[in-house]
Amino acid sequence: MTSQENLSRLLDRCGLSGTIKLKNGCLPELPENLGEHFHFTMDDSRLSGNYFKTTPKDLNHLKQLAGVPSETIENAVNEGKDHRLLSVSHHELPTEKEFKLNALPSPSQQAVLDASHNLLFGHVDTGLIKAMPYSAVVNYMLSEAKDLTVFAAQNLIVKNGETRTFKDAATLVFGKVEIHGTGQIVIESQIKLVADSIQYLAS
Repeated sequence: MTSQENLSRLLDRCGLSGTIKLKNGCLPELPENLGEHFHFTMDDSRLSGNYFKTTPKDLNHLKQLAGVPSETIENAVNEGKDHRLLSVSHHELPTEKEFKLNALPSPSQQAVLDASHNLLFGHVDTGLIKAMPYSAVVNYMLSEAKDLTVFAAQNLIVKNGETRTFKDAATLVFGKVEIHGTGQIVIESQIKLVADSIQYLAS
């Protein structure tokens, strides 16, 4: 059983303490009898209490919500873990403070996407993002992340032979994830999954 204290710390670590409130010390429960293969979508009224919207205050908050905080990267590097980032064509980054991605030439679009990936999942130099062109990339990232969707549930138990497929969310938050045997969690896009505990158990 995940404790209320652990869940509170989890939400705080993910930047969600102001968005998701624990009820009786727990995250929202999942509906029962979901069947062998189940797709989680916002269109399912049974899941209305599991989906939340939040708007990142700044890049650090966005990294907490959907990426990797810089301090986590620092700790990993200090432990000797490899951390690869994408190569960015800096000369292709836009020079305007505000831009629409689809109005840029293809090379500039790719440069923005690569730079955004690195800012979201890599260590961030605070001096770098205060100046152009990276300050414009950060503004673009925050504008795209308005009304970020989060899915939360107390427990996700995937039994042998079951699949649980997720979309329509940037972040999944669970108290406990337990996967039995051939059970699978399928994530259809780049979604961050965080949990107080994750266990893989033989069938």
